[in-house]
Amino acid sequence: MTNSQQEQVDSLLHTCRAIYNLALETKMYAYRSNRVSLSQSDLQKQLTELKREKGYEWIKEVPSDSLQEVIERLDKTYKKFFSGGGFPKFSNRDKYKSITFKRVSRDEDNGSRVILPNLGSVKFFWSRDMEGELRRATIKKENGKYYISIVTRQELDTTKIYYHSDNQAVGIDMGVENFLVTSDGEFVDNPRFLQSHKRQMRILQRKLARQKKLSYNWYRTKTQISKLHLKTKNQRKDFLHKSANSLLSSYDFISAEKLNLKNMTKSAKGTIEEPGKNVKQKAGLNRSMLDLGLGMFFKIVNYKSEWQGKMLVQINPAYTSQQCSACYHVEAGNRKSQSEFLCLACGYKANADYNAAKNILREGISHFRQREALACA
Repeated sequence: MTNSQQEQVDSLLHTCRAIYNLALETKMYAYRSNRVSLSQSDLQKQLTELKREKGYEWIKEVPSDSLQEVIERLDKTYKKFFSGGGFPKFSNRDKYKSITFKRVSRDEDNGSRVILPNLGSVKFFWSRDMEGELRRATIKKENGKYYISIVTRQELDTTKIYYHSDNQAVGIDMGVENFLVTSDGEFVDNPRFLQSHKRQMRILQRKLARQKKLSYNWYRTKTQISKLHLKTKNQRKDFLHKSANSLLSSYDFISAEKLNLKNMTKSAKGTIEEPGKNVKQKAGLNRSMLDLGLGMFFKIVNYKSEWQGKMLVQINPAYTSQQCSACYHVEAGNRKSQSEFLCLACGYKANADYNAAKNILREGISHFRQREALACA
């Protein structure tokens, strides 16, 4: 992107953020004053009328479909709120970082460019070849740098599954000590990205707390913290993609636990009347689990498996860590510790995560075959 285009993007982001906050204020006021819940289409109509009023010509600088996406974004935050999330908040410059263009086309004169409304021909680094029809593009500004992601539309044959035998299948058990353990005995270490940057992050946060708010040095330290967070995020994302690619290059069928991460990472504080136990330890465990990015990992494996004609099956994790993979005996006492499994019935001894991975594989294959049988019936 040229300097002029970067300035345009900054201006568009400023306008979109203003419209987002205005729409949120309008929605909140309508409900407080008249108990009226404005829908997405109501806000779209009001926005169209506002563009015609004198003094609001600056809104027209943003493409109409990008303005529509701003209202859609607000509607999504409300849907998350009604699903149990937090109430939508007004957005500031540090939080509103992206703008979406619903019209995007290839630049026929230069293959390394795309054409976007208002910005014209935009040059960017191609991380991969784009196949199919270009549908939309999103530009995101992060730590002074600009990133673009482009969505394309391609036909995908989801009926083609390459899984033919149990030799092509694997079960995986996810954990904190090991990121994952396979039913073939492969152990993938937990990289602990947060832990590796913990000391540096603590130093910067203490430094920020001592500095005068909104001063030049305060902003500089805040930028350093943002860059460290971004580095952690990118390292985690890279690790998850590589782990998913490694699995899918070796196996055509992956069986995993269907984890309820929201419940698993709940705080143990409890209430004043009934305070929780081991709160500090649970907080550390929650932090480690969130650092793993398990939710993102399964999303990556799921879409990559569909794209490659392979399969991910997620099963109920109940008793997979207590059941013996040799004789199928289930007992809580079978698991002696975090890493040791010893069957009280047959004496089978193994790593607890490895034993669980074998159970997960068996349950996944059984689930898959039952589903196939029902589909053929």
